[in-house]
Amino acid sequence: LEWTNNADKKVLISIQGDDAAEMMISDKVSFEGADWKPYVNTIENFILPGEDGEKNLYLVLRDEAGNVSRPAHARINLKRSF
Repeated sequence: LEWTNNADKKVLISIQGDDAAEMMISDKVSFEGADWKPYVNTIENFILPGEDGEKNLYLVLRDEAGNVSRPAHARINLKRSF
């Protein structure tokens, strides 16, 4: 479980996907409303959804042949005030 207190709810996401061509990130395990985007290994200033509290992020990767990875999961706790 990672923590952040960034006032703008921004975090850095690092991704390792050797053969990935595209990726999808969502706060929903169903990936509802998420779109495939070109693969990058770093997303700077990703804005966490909602208010303070525990956030769950899910990631799937897709290669050129269309094979989709199993979902990866990360938990981030956002606490902007003490």
